[in-house]
Amino acid sequence: MIDSLNDLTVKVPLLSFIAFLGVVAIVFSFHYRVGSSLSFKGKLYALIIDRSDFHDENIKIFWRGRKDVERFNAIFNIGAKSVSEVVGFGRWVDKYNLDIKFLTNLKGRIDLEKMRLRRVELWEVLALFVMTIVFLFGFLFFLSIAFSSFALVKFDDNEPWLWLSGNSAHSNKLADLLSNESGWAITVSDCDNSLESIKEKVRSSGVSKETVDIICRSFANEKDKAKIEEIIREQRILVVPALGALFFVLLPYIELQRIGKSLSARRHVFNKYRSRRKVKFSM
Repeated sequence: MIDSLNDLTVKVPLLSFIAFLGVVAIVFSFHYRVGSSLSFKGKLYALIIDRSDFHDENIKIFWRGRKDVERFNAIFNIGAKSVSEVVGFGRWVDKYNLDIKFLTNLKGRIDLEKMRLRRVELWEVLALFVMTIVFLFGFLFFLSIAFSSFALVKFDDNEPWLWLSGNSAHSNKLADLLSNESGWAITVSDCDNSLESIKEKVRSSGVSKETVDIICRSFANEKDKAKIEEIIREQRILVVPALGALFFVLLPYIELQRIGKSLSARRHVFNKYRSRRKVKFSM
Protein backbone atom coordinates (compact mmCIF):
# COMPACT_ATOMS: atom_id res chain seq x y z
CA MET A 1 0.00 0.00 0.00
CA ILE A 2 1.35 3.42 -1.02
CA ASP A 3 1.13 5.96 1.81
CA SER A 4 2.09 9.12 -0.11
CA LEU A 5 3.02 10.50 -3.51
CA ASN A 6 6.64 10.58 -2.37
CA ASP A 7 6.53 6.79 -2.02
CA LEU A 8 4.99 6.48 -5.49
CA THR A 9 7.75 8.41 -7.23
CA VAL A 10 10.43 6.27 -5.63
CA LYS A 11 8.92 2.78 -5.56
CA VAL A 12 7.37 2.51 -9.03
CA PRO A 13 10.55 3.24 -11.06
CA LEU A 14 12.52 1.13 -8.61
CA LEU A 15 10.28 -1.93 -9.03
CA SER A 16 10.38 -1.46 -12.80
CA PHE A 17 14.17 -1.34 -12.72
CA ILE A 18 14.36 -4.46 -10.53
CA ALA A 19 12.12 -6.34 -12.99
CA PHE A 20 14.22 -5.11 -15.93
CA LEU A 21 17.44 -6.10 -14.14
CA GLY A 22 16.01 -9.57 -13.51
CA VAL A 23 15.16 -10.05 -17.20
CA VAL A 24 18.63 -8.84 -18.25
CA ALA A 25 20.27 -11.22 -15.76
CA ILE A 26 18.27 -14.19 -17.10
CA VAL A 27 19.07 -13.33 -20.74
CA PHE A 28 22.75 -12.77 -19.92
CA SER A 29 22.96 -16.06 -18.02
CA PHE A 30 21.34 -18.00 -20.87
CA HIS A 31 23.53 -16.33 -23.50
CA TYR A 32 26.66 -17.04 -21.41
CA ARG A 33 25.77 -20.72 -21.03
CA VAL A 34 24.77 -21.28 -24.65
CA GLY A 35 27.58 -19.24 -26.18
CA SER A 36 25.36 -17.58 -28.80
CA SER A 37 21.74 -16.70 -29.49
CA LEU A 38 21.35 -18.12 -33.00
CA SER A 39 18.48 -20.44 -32.08
CA PHE A 40 16.61 -17.61 -30.41
CA LYS A 41 17.11 -15.33 -33.41
CA GLY A 42 16.04 -18.13 -35.75
CA LYS A 43 12.82 -18.73 -33.80
CA LEU A 44 12.13 -14.99 -33.65
CA TYR A 45 12.61 -14.70 -37.42
CA ALA A 46 10.29 -17.67 -38.02
CA LEU A 47 7.65 -16.22 -35.70
CA ILE A 48 7.62 -12.75 -37.29
CA ILE A 49 8.60 -13.25 -40.93
CA ASP A 50 8.81 -16.79 -42.27
CA ARG A 51 8.14 -20.16 -40.65
CA SER A 52 9.69 -22.21 -43.44
CA ASP A 53 13.01 -24.04 -43.02
CA PHE A 54 16.17 -23.46 -45.05
CA HIS A 55 15.86 -24.78 -48.61
CA ASP A 56 19.47 -25.66 -49.32
CA GLU A 57 20.41 -29.08 -47.89
CA ASN A 58 23.94 -27.98 -46.91
CA ILE A 59 22.56 -25.04 -44.93
CA LYS A 60 20.06 -27.37 -43.25
CA ILE A 61 22.87 -29.66 -42.13
CA PHE A 62 24.92 -26.70 -40.87
CA TRP A 63 21.92 -25.22 -39.02
CA ARG A 64 21.09 -28.54 -37.32
CA GLY A 65 24.70 -28.78 -36.20
CA ARG A 66 24.63 -25.26 -34.73
CA LYS A 67 21.42 -26.04 -32.85
CA ASP A 68 23.00 -29.23 -31.47
CA VAL A 69 26.02 -27.26 -30.25
CA GLU A 70 23.85 -24.60 -28.59
CA ARG A 71 21.68 -27.22 -26.92
CA PHE A 72 24.77 -29.07 -25.70
CA ASN A 73 26.20 -25.83 -24.23
CA ALA A 74 22.88 -24.92 -22.60
CA ILE A 75 22.79 -28.31 -20.83
CA PHE A 76 26.45 -28.84 -19.96
CA ASN A 77 27.83 -25.23 -20.08
CA ILE A 78 31.23 -26.29 -21.38
CA GLY A 79 31.69 -23.81 -24.23
CA ALA A 80 31.90 -26.02 -27.32
CA LYS A 81 32.22 -24.13 -30.61
CA SER A 82 31.55 -26.93 -33.11
CA VAL A 83 30.00 -30.36 -33.51
CA SER A 84 33.47 -31.89 -33.78
CA GLU A 85 34.36 -30.51 -30.34
CA VAL A 86 31.16 -31.96 -28.87
CA VAL A 87 31.87 -35.37 -30.44
CA GLY A 88 35.50 -35.24 -29.32
CA PHE A 89 34.41 -34.39 -25.78
CA GLY A 90 32.07 -37.40 -25.73
CA ARG A 91 34.86 -39.72 -26.92
CA TRP A 92 37.23 -38.32 -24.29
CA VAL A 93 34.67 -38.96 -21.52
CA ASP A 94 34.05 -42.51 -22.75
CA LYS A 95 37.72 -43.32 -23.28
CA TYR A 96 38.76 -42.51 -19.70
CA ASN A 97 35.40 -43.33 -18.08
CA LEU A 98 35.10 -39.79 -16.71
CA ASP A 99 32.24 -38.73 -14.47
CA ILE A 100 30.34 -36.04 -16.40
CA LYS A 101 29.18 -34.27 -13.23
CA PHE A 102 32.78 -33.12 -12.63
CA LEU A 103 32.98 -31.55 -16.09
CA THR A 104 29.71 -29.61 -16.40
CA ASN A 105 29.60 -25.82 -15.88
CA LEU A 106 33.31 -25.45 -16.68
CA LYS A 107 33.02 -23.07 -19.62
CA GLY A 108 36.42 -21.50 -20.28
CA ARG A 109 38.15 -24.06 -18.07
CA ILE A 110 38.25 -26.95 -20.59
CA ASP A 111 40.44 -26.88 -23.69
CA LEU A 112 38.25 -28.84 -26.09
CA GLU A 113 40.91 -28.87 -28.82
CA LYS A 114 43.52 -30.62 -26.65
CA MET A 115 40.94 -32.26 -24.35
CA ARG A 116 42.45 -31.12 -21.08
CA LEU A 117 41.54 -28.92 -18.15
CA ARG A 118 43.31 -25.58 -18.00
CA ARG A 119 45.57 -24.82 -15.05
CA VAL A 120 44.18 -22.46 -12.41
CA GLU A 121 46.48 -19.47 -11.90
CA LEU A 122 46.93 -17.89 -8.48
CA TRP A 123 46.44 -14.36 -9.86
CA GLU A 124 42.97 -15.36 -11.11
CA VAL A 125 41.86 -16.37 -7.62
CA LEU A 126 43.33 -13.24 -6.03
CA ALA A 127 41.78 -10.93 -8.64
CA LEU A 128 38.34 -12.50 -8.28
CA PHE A 129 38.58 -12.38 -4.49
CA VAL A 130 39.48 -8.67 -4.56
CA MET A 131 36.63 -7.96 -6.99
CA THR A 132 34.19 -9.76 -4.71
CA ILE A 133 35.32 -7.73 -1.67
CA VAL A 134 35.18 -4.40 -3.56
CA PHE A 135 31.70 -4.92 -4.97
CA LEU A 136 30.45 -6.37 -1.67
CA PHE A 137 31.65 -3.22 0.07
CA GLY A 138 29.84 -1.12 -2.55
CA PHE A 139 26.65 -3.16 -2.07
CA LEU A 140 26.70 -2.73 1.73
CA PHE A 141 27.62 0.97 1.42
CA PHE A 142 24.71 1.88 -0.86
CA LEU A 143 22.29 -0.39 0.99
CA SER A 144 23.14 1.14 4.38
CA ILE A 145 22.31 4.61 3.03
CA ALA A 146 19.16 3.50 1.20
CA PHE A 147 17.57 1.91 4.29
CA SER A 148 18.87 4.35 6.90
CA SER A 149 16.44 6.38 9.02
CA PHE A 150 18.97 9.24 8.91
CA ALA A 151 19.82 11.63 6.09
CA LEU A 152 23.45 11.58 4.97
CA VAL A 153 24.35 15.26 4.64
CA LYS A 154 27.33 17.56 4.26
CA PHE A 155 27.07 21.26 5.20
CA ASP A 156 30.39 22.42 3.83
CA ASP A 157 32.98 21.10 1.35
CA ASN A 158 35.64 21.17 4.05
CA GLU A 159 33.55 19.24 6.58
CA PRO A 160 32.88 15.50 6.82
CA TRP A 161 29.62 13.77 5.96
CA LEU A 162 27.29 13.19 8.92
CA TRP A 163 23.97 11.50 9.70
CA LEU A 164 21.00 13.72 10.58
CA SER A 165 17.41 13.03 11.65
CA GLY A 166 14.67 15.17 13.14
CA ASN A 167 15.90 14.70 16.71
CA SER A 168 19.57 13.63 16.58
CA ALA A 169 22.78 13.69 14.57
CA HIS A 170 25.93 11.61 14.71
CA SER A 171 29.22 11.19 12.91
CA ASN A 172 29.77 9.01 9.88
CA LYS A 173 31.59 5.87 11.05
CA LEU A 174 33.51 5.59 7.77
CA ALA A 175 34.73 9.18 8.09
CA ASP A 176 35.72 8.44 11.71
CA LEU A 177 37.70 5.42 10.57
CA LEU A 178 39.54 7.31 7.82
CA SER A 179 40.32 10.28 10.06
CA ASN A 180 41.14 8.14 13.12
CA GLU A 181 38.73 10.21 15.24
CA SER A 182 36.28 9.05 17.89
CA GLY A 183 32.59 9.24 17.06
CA TRP A 184 30.20 11.89 18.34
CA ALA A 185 26.44 12.36 18.66
CA ILE A 186 24.13 15.33 19.20
CA THR A 187 20.59 15.07 20.59
CA VAL A 188 17.87 17.58 21.38
CA SER A 189 18.81 17.51 25.08
CA ASP A 190 22.46 18.25 24.20
CA CYS A 191 21.37 21.34 22.29
CA ASP A 192 19.30 22.49 25.29
CA ASN A 193 21.79 21.77 28.08
CA SER A 194 25.40 21.39 26.89
CA LEU A 195 25.72 23.10 23.52
CA GLU A 196 29.19 24.59 24.10
CA SER A 197 30.70 21.32 25.29
CA ILE A 198 29.24 19.56 22.24
CA LYS A 199 30.79 22.17 19.94
CA GLU A 200 34.21 21.52 21.46
CA LYS A 201 33.75 17.77 21.19
CA VAL A 202 32.88 17.72 17.49
CA ARG A 203 35.39 20.38 16.42
CA SER A 204 38.23 17.83 16.39
CA SER A 205 36.33 15.81 13.77
CA GLY A 206 36.14 18.80 11.42
CA VAL A 207 32.56 19.91 12.17
CA SER A 208 32.32 23.68 12.72
CA LYS A 209 30.37 25.46 15.46
CA GLU A 210 28.13 26.97 12.77
CA THR A 211 27.16 23.48 11.60
CA VAL A 212 26.29 22.48 15.17
CA ASP A 213 24.05 25.57 15.41
CA ILE A 214 22.32 24.58 12.13
CA ILE A 215 21.79 21.04 13.44
CA CYS A 216 20.30 22.24 16.72
CA ARG A 217 17.99 24.72 14.95
CA SER A 218 16.76 21.93 12.64
CA PHE A 219 15.48 19.95 15.62
CA ALA A 220 12.93 22.70 16.36
CA ASN A 221 12.16 23.79 12.78
CA GLU A 222 9.32 21.95 11.07
CA LYS A 223 10.49 22.94 7.57
CA ASP A 224 13.98 21.60 8.29
CA LYS A 225 12.47 18.36 9.60
CA ALA A 226 10.41 18.05 6.42
CA LYS A 227 13.55 18.59 4.34
CA ILE A 228 15.39 15.87 6.29
CA GLU A 229 12.51 13.44 5.68
CA GLU A 230 12.59 14.33 1.99
CA ILE A 231 16.31 13.54 1.79
CA ILE A 232 15.75 10.21 3.58
CA ARG A 233 13.07 9.30 1.04
CA GLU A 234 15.32 10.29 -1.87
CA GLN A 235 18.09 8.07 -0.50
CA ARG A 236 15.93 5.00 -1.17
CA ILE A 237 16.86 5.22 -4.86
CA LEU A 238 20.36 4.08 -3.84
CA VAL A 239 18.88 0.57 -3.75
CA VAL A 240 19.44 0.66 -7.53
CA PRO A 241 23.28 0.92 -7.45
CA ALA A 242 23.19 -1.52 -4.50
CA LEU A 243 21.49 -4.10 -6.72
CA GLY A 244 23.98 -3.37 -9.49
CA ALA A 245 26.86 -3.93 -7.06
CA LEU A 246 25.23 -7.17 -5.85
CA PHE A 247 25.02 -8.41 -9.44
CA PHE A 248 28.76 -7.80 -9.84
CA VAL A 249 29.42 -9.53 -6.52
CA LEU A 250 27.76 -12.67 -7.88
CA LEU A 251 29.83 -12.79 -11.09
CA PRO A 252 33.28 -13.26 -9.45
CA TYR A 253 31.69 -15.45 -6.77
CA ILE A 254 30.27 -17.79 -9.42
CA GLU A 255 33.65 -17.82 -11.19
CA LEU A 256 35.39 -18.71 -7.90
CA GLN A 257 32.96 -21.61 -7.55
CA ARG A 258 33.83 -22.68 -11.10
CA ILE A 259 37.53 -22.57 -10.23
CA GLY A 260 36.90 -24.77 -7.20
CA LYS A 261 35.01 -27.23 -9.37
CA SER A 262 37.79 -27.09 -11.95
CA LEU A 263 40.33 -28.13 -9.30
CA SER A 264 38.11 -31.08 -8.33
CA ALA A 265 37.74 -32.00 -12.00
CA ARG A 266 41.52 -31.90 -12.52
CA ARG A 267 42.01 -34.34 -9.63
CA HIS A 268 39.28 -36.60 -11.01
CA VAL A 269 40.78 -36.63 -14.53
CA PHE A 270 44.30 -37.18 -13.15
CA ASN A 271 43.10 -40.19 -11.14
CA LYS A 272 41.33 -41.65 -14.19
CA TYR A 273 44.46 -41.18 -16.33
CA ARG A 274 46.58 -42.88 -13.68
CA SER A 275 44.11 -45.78 -13.34
CA ARG A 276 44.16 -46.31 -17.10
CA ARG A 277 47.97 -46.39 -17.18
CA LYS A 278 48.02 -48.99 -14.36
CA VAL A 279 45.60 -51.18 -16.33
CA LYS A 280 47.80 -50.91 -19.41
CA PHE A 281 50.98 -51.84 -17.56
CA SER A 282 49.31 -54.80 -15.82
CA MET A 283 48.19 -56.34 -19.14
